[in-house]
Amino acid sequence: MFGEASFSGDAGFDMTVFSDDARFRGVRFETAPHLGPLVCGKRVHLDGAVFQQPVTVEVAARQASCARTRWASTATLQLRYAELDLRDAVFEYPVVVAARPDPFLSAGAHDPVPEAELSGQEPGVRLASLGGVDAAHLALHDIDLSECRFAGAVHLDQLRVDGWCTFATTPAGWNPRFPRRWSRRNTLAEEHHWRVRAARHPGRAHGWALPRRMLPD
Repeated sequence: MFGEASFSGDAGFDMTVFSDDARFRGVRFETAPHLGPLVCGKRVHLDGAVFQQPVTVEVAARQASCARTRWASTATLQLRYAELDLRDAVFEYPVVVAARPDPFLSAGAHDPVPEAELSGQEPGVRLASLGGVDAAHLALHDIDLSECRFAGAVHLDQLRVDGWCTFATTPAGWNPRFPRRWSRRNTLAEEHHWRVRAARHPGRAHGWALPRRMLPD
């Protein structure tokens, strides 16, 4: 839709509603201080986009893809409903990704942005992947990390996680065929996937989750 375009001024898209995908692949946002608030009934594509200056991105969508997106300055991503893909994104300065609990407001009239395209969906935000990311400048707030793939990311010890971020947990309950009770603790999706692959008998993987399909390119 806007592939390879360049915005030298504001790219607000305030109160814009996309019933289908919103495509910003490869777009250069040179001085835009805002993108959104916008609502997308399907997927927002920001793959390969470049944000040159400090920016606030406000998006409500079923999916948001920021694979290989480059953040050349500070940024705040406020999201609703979205499953977010950050594979191979480049963070040169601090970037905050946060779940927005309330609907976005119009910049002028301060009215809520209509979200009919997303009716029936849970407004929480889920992170799908951090593969290939240097997480030293990344902060996550109120994000569901239970199915996030961290493999391939670096500087995860500097990743800032706060608010109500949630991780996967070990299986609950008791399997009488293969008696074992796991201590209740947080874990990563990769441990679930490894336990399923390493189990010599399917029953031993009871309660551990199979990997879910990644977001399509």
